[in-house]
Amino acid sequence: METYSRLLHELYLCGARRFLLINVPPISRTPYFLALESWQRERHEFAVDLFNVKLKSTSADWLKDSDHSNVTLEMYDAWSFMTTILDQSETYGFLNNECSGERCIWWDNYHPTTEFHHLLAADIQGSLKNHI
Repeated sequence: METYSRLLHELYLCGARRFLLINVPPISRTPYFLALESWQRERHEFAVDLFNVKLKSTSADWLKDSDHSNVTLEMYDAWSFMTTILDQSETYGFLNNECSGERCIWWDNYHPTTEFHHLLAADIQGSLKNHI
């Protein structure tokens, strides 16, 4: 998290005043992780949850810094968005939440498809409309 704070500050020094940070989605639900032992998934889920909590608190602390009073920093919750898609995959036009390939969320055993990314981009755009 120290690196994130340092990089945010470096961008600030270069003139950046509007930031968008995106947390880590539930990648423990990818076909790759689903093929692993449950303890491995649980350990990974814990690490992702911890990272997301620390990212949120680190960015909030950085934003509160008096040197950054003229900054806008938005956090996009990719974890919640992807969880919704995975939990309701058929509603979004996918076959299911575990397959990979055509009409699936997953392009391979780890990476989301272009179709998923279109949904993600539209949601990010919608979440930012009130902040532009």
